[in-house]
Amino acid sequence: MATLALSKEWPRYLKWGLFALMAVLTAAVLFTRAQFLFHPDDAQWRHIAPFQWLLLPHAIFGMTALLVGPLQFSSRLRAANLPLHRLLGRTYVTCVLISAPIATYMGVTFEPSPLGIEQWAQGGLWFLCTLIAFWAIRKRNIALHKVWMVRSYAMTFIFVASRLDVLPGMKMNLDQVTTLLWYLMVGAFFLPDLWNASTALLASRAIAKGKTTQ
Repeated sequence: MATLALSKEWPRYLKWGLFALMAVLTAAVLFTRAQFLFHPDDAQWRHIAPFQWLLLPHAIFGMTALLVGPLQFSSRLRAANLPLHRLLGRTYVTCVLISAPIATYMGVTFEPSPLGIEQWAQGGLWFLCTLIAFWAIRKRNIALHKVWMVRSYAMTFIFVASRLDVLPGMKMNLDQVTTLLWYLMVGAFFLPDLWNASTALLASRAIAKGKTTQ
């Protein structure tokens, strides 16, 4: 029975271990990418000058979604304080539904053609995944809501994953970044299925071991 209990807890440790890794990567990206804010002569200022006032609300709402999202996956928080869980959920959805259209507009209008096309798809899918997750919970379809929330947050995290070229040895040109973004979007769709499959596999193995030890 101890083996069964440990196996049931493992997905929780795996989940929060993953979020811890994501937090470290987010901090690394923000620390390196935000350096230009303190250097008025940085070339990045010239790049964002045409859309800097659109970038501000996009960044504020997008960052809020990035920080609030992991709390939606806490079963303990949901069980202990359902009103707070719902409030955070509405906050997340609102932030994405504001940030995603702005991101799409900026990408299509101000980015070069290969990246601009990808940005249209990325922003649209980010918006769509979040809208489906919201629709599912409104219809009380919890299973469908969870799947599309994972997809939505995976799309949110592309903001960080696509900027890991700041790490040593990972410098990429525009074409490589665009290709990476397409791969990340595909991964965002398959991640929920991989997570559900691994959780189901661990649960079935735990049940099988529990029966053999009885």
